[in-house]
Amino acid sequence: RAEFETRLADLLVEAGRFAEAERILLDSYAKFRENRQEPPLQVRAGGLREALERLVKLYESWGKPDDAASYRKTRSENTPQ
Repeated sequence: RAEFETRLADLLVEAGRFAEAERILLDSYAKFRENRQEPPLQVRAGGLREALERLVKLYESWGKPDDAASYRKTRSENTPQ
């Protein structure tokens, strides 16, 4: 469900509905972080990265560079080298 919610939030960002997108993305990001066993790790990790990328896009589009930078840093810390 969280994966589909991140896609919905991406569409909301495109429509300029930033506050709605933020609420959905933060909730989805939390779900990916909480679910340590289900779904399998590789699926969860991909969803977590995607949620982080969409949070960065949201804050860049919304004109909140400090928030974008914070999630960009979190994304780089959670991306395997």
